[in-house]
Amino acid sequence: MGNDIELVETEWFEMKPDVYGGKDFDEHIPMWNGYVAGDKQDDTTRQPLVFDPKDYPPGTKIVVKEPVCPKCGEVFENCMVRGYGGDNECDFDWNEWAEDRYS
Repeated sequence: MGNDIELVETEWFEMKPDVYGGKDFDEHIPMWNGYVAGDKQDDTTRQPLVFDPKDYPPGTKIVVKEPVCPKCGEVFENCMVRGYGGDNECDFDWNEWAEDRYS
């Protein structure tokens, strides 16, 4: 009997902003949209994701995948701080991208 155990994906979450948030429907409000294997529908929440280690067996892995800016090739945080000191060299509009994708 080997030590290799198959890993299967059981939960999926995406930061899917409410692109129509706020009183004027023009604010982006971060929200998690998630699905757990066996659920019949997805769930949306503005609460932080919490992964309590007591809920998972040894060997559980949590994977986060972030989109990469098509202009500078960096993930969001690095894209937004390029040109450290306030000058953002990359003018990719993440809000426009989110509105195209989630509206």
